[in-house]
Amino acid sequence: MCVTTKCKITNLDFNQMKGKRVFTEEEANQIIRLIRQKNRAESSAQKSIREKIRKLGFYATDFGIHNYDEHDFLRVVTIRSVLKPSDSTCSNPNSAVNTINPGTMRKTHPSQNYDEDQDGSSHTGKKDNEISGRQTSLHVTFSGAKQWRFIQAQSSNILASGLKKLHNVPVVDDLPDVPMTNGNYLISRDSLKYIGESKDLRSRIKQQTVERTSTFYKNYRKYRNKFTTIPQDLTITDFEISCIPTSIGRKELEEFGIVHLPANLNKFQKGKRDRFFGDVDDGLWDDVQQHASVLLEEAEQVITQIEPSSWFQVDAPEGAGLYWVENTSEGLIYIGETSSLLKRWEVHSSKTYFSALRRHIGENILGYKLKVKDGKRRYLLESEDAGVNRFLEKCSVKLFPISFGRFELEEYLIRKYRPLLNRKENK
Repeated sequence: MCVTTKCKITNLDFNQMKGKRVFTEEEANQIIRLIRQKNRAESSAQKSIREKIRKLGFYATDFGIHNYDEHDFLRVVTIRSVLKPSDSTCSNPNSAVNTINPGTMRKTHPSQNYDEDQDGSSHTGKKDNEISGRQTSLHVTFSGAKQWRFIQAQSSNILASGLKKLHNVPVVDDLPDVPMTNGNYLISRDSLKYIGESKDLRSRIKQQTVERTSTFYKNYRKYRNKFTTIPQDLTITDFEISCIPTSIGRKELEEFGIVHLPANLNKFQKGKRDRFFGDVDDGLWDDVQQHASVLLEEAEQVITQIEPSSWFQVDAPEGAGLYWVENTSEGLIYIGETSSLLKRWEVHSSKTYFSALRRHIGENILGYKLKVKDGKRRYLLESEDAGVNRFLEKCSVKLFPISFGRFELEEYLIRKYRPLLNRKENK
C-alpha cells in the first residue's frame, strides 16, 4: 500500500561542469571566507578573488547563480564530513541515502553537513526507477549552540528528505488511522498532486475527502480541462492520500512540495522555495523531527538576543521569517510569521484592512471600533489609521529570517511569552 506516483527533484547536468560540487569542510571554509571577502571588496578587486574561488573548484556559473553569497554556495554544493552523534537517536551509520535524478534513482551519499555559523510527467505505473545501493556513514549531531543555524543553512536538504518520506509512506485506508497531530499530507492521482499541512491531520484530511469542503477536488474540477492527459471524470475517491506527522517544518515542507512535485492542484503559495539540486538523505528529516524541541529552544535564545530596531527604521528583508513587536509602554505585543518579512512589514505599516496587527492595536489598545467593509469588520477611519501609525512609531521590532520551522517557532514563542495582541496559541 504505497503512493505510486514519483516526485521529481531535478539535478543539474554535472557532466557540463567546469568545477565540482562536492567539497571538504576545509575547502568550504576557505571558499566561504573568500566569498565574504569578494562581497565586501571593491569591484576592481573582486575578479582576483573569484579566481581564487575557482582554483578551489567552485564555479558559480555551473549552478546558474550570479552575485552569490555564502548561503547560495551552501545551497548548491555538498559538504563532505562525518559529525559525531550526540546520542542514540542520531541517524543510523549504516542508513542508505537516495539521490533522485530525472528518470533514474540510485543510492549515493550526500552528507551535506556544513556547520558554519549562519544567520539566518505523468505516472505510467511502470517501475522504471530501479534502486540499488551502498552503505554510508552519515551522522548529524544536535548538540551545541549552532544547530538552529545549521538547519537553516541545510533546510532544502532536510525538506527533500521529508518530501521523499511523505511521498513513499503507505496511503491512508481509514480516517481513524490518521493521527490527530501536526503534519503534512499528499493527495495524488497519476500526475495530479496536492500537498498540504495542518495542525490536525485527521480533521484536515476528513475535510479534503468531502466534496463540499475539499480544496484539492474543487481545484481539480475547476482546472481539469487543462489536464489533457488524465481522465476528466475522476471522483474524489479516485485519489490517494498519504500523511506524516511533523514536529517542525510543516509549512516549509508544503511550500517545498508545491515547487518540486510539482503540486499542480495547489493554487496558492506558489514559488515560495528555490529549486533544490542535490542528493536526498533518507534519515535527515527524522533526525530533525526528533530534536524539534531542542531546536526551538535554541532559536528562542537567538531571537531574544537580537537588538530591536525602531518600527519605521527597520531594514526588512524579503524572505520568510518571524517578527517580534514591542511597545515602549505595553511591552511585547505581537509575534507573527510570514513568507515575506518585507511584504508583511509594508502591510502592517499601511492600511488596516489587510493587517491583523493594526486591527488589534486599534481595537484592543487604542479603543477604536472597526468599521464594516465588504461584509467584514476590518477597516478604520483615516484619522484612526493615523493613530495606529503614531502608536507604531513607539514600537520596536525584531525581524528573524527563517528557512525552516517558522510556524512551530511562532507557536512556541506565543505560548511561552503570551504577547498582548496574539489570539492564536495564546491560551
